[in-house]
Amino acid sequence: MLLRRQWKWLLSYSATLAILLGASVWRLGWQSHWTYVTQVFPLLSNGFEGYPLKSLSTVLRNLYLGRAIFQPSDSWQIPTSLGLLISAANLSLFAGVLFVLLKRKKADEVVLSSELAIGALVSLIISPVVWRHHYVLVLLPLISASLQSRGSASNARLGGLALITLTLGTPFSDLLLNHLHPGMLQVLLSAVFLVASGWLLVFCVQDQRRERQSAAKSFSPTVIAA
Repeated sequence: MLLRRQWKWLLSYSATLAILLGASVWRLGWQSHWTYVTQVFPLLSNGFEGYPLKSLSTVLRNLYLGRAIFQPSDSWQIPTSLGLLISAANLSLFAGVLFVLLKRKKADEVVLSSELAIGALVSLIISPVVWRHHYVLVLLPLISASLQSRGSASNARLGGLALITLTLGTPFSDLLLNHLHPGMLQVLLSAVFLVASGWLLVFCVQDQRRERQSAAKSFSPTVIAA
């Protein structure tokens, strides 16, 4: 919003955030919020392991620990070096997507809506703690990719979108994961959500590139004629 100078969007977002935060403080008090900011949030800033959580941070932690289902007595502390690696991976993904999107200097309404969808998807991938119900946001990139597929999409793309939708919208992978013994196969299955999200991100970025190329082709004759 800020980089695209969408001031109305930014104002609307800021006002909504302020209202929700004010209502939360009014109902729960300052102390609980201060405790969350100073104690809870720093502990969760590098994610939390376990199969119900779906972010990149969680998958990397599961890979390091070697399993995806944990008991309450298990320690979830990780080395500082792994925490830095997780932060670097999240930052690199965010910076890479931002670089691709901002190659297009000007953006119309269609481009802005697709960028919003991509932003929602990236936020799910890099957020420290992401539960299954947070994936309701994935409807935005799924709808965007589906609209871009009308009429001209290949069978491979349509099949990929169908598989992504089934993976992100059903609990089948978690049901299977719960019947596996703790180990690397369990860890790999816990990463299915992340793989599907990354696949969808590739589709959305490809759509952005095609839109940019199409806009450049339509602009060139106008410049020549002028």
